[in-house]
Amino acid sequence: MKDTRGKEGGYVAMTTTLIISLILLTMLAQNGFVGWHARFLALNREKKHQANAFAGGCMEFAVASMIKDASLKSATFVMPVGWCEVRVVDVSNLRAAEFRVQVRVGGAERGGVAYTNIRVVANLSSGEIISLQETPDS
Repeated sequence: MKDTRGKEGGYVAMTTTLIISLILLTMLAQNGFVGWHARFLALNREKKHQANAFAGGCMEFAVASMIKDASLKSATFVMPVGWCEVRVVDVSNLRAAEFRVQVRVGGAERGGVAYTNIRVVANLSSGEIISLQETPDS
């Protein structure tokens, strides 16, 4: 009996194996990058939590400072974790004084930067926060 397969019989198997190998390598590389990016997403989320906590403390400090000195127009507080800037918008009514707080936490050497911008309305007679709203920019 004569062999009718010819000389190209192994090329189909080799090509199929090569294509499947490339697909598997691409999938493995993609999974590796997912872990790499997840690390930075978690770090950015942590920085945002720090910025929100720092903004809350800065807001309380700003209310206390404005109760002490109603002529305060702006102030910047610098801490090791970052800085906080307070800008007074309207203090004509001490029962509904409006100011804005911008906080920056971190830096390139600390693994990223996070910002929080808050618009605050406070009763300076009692020290009570009437409204608090995070804004996209200050």
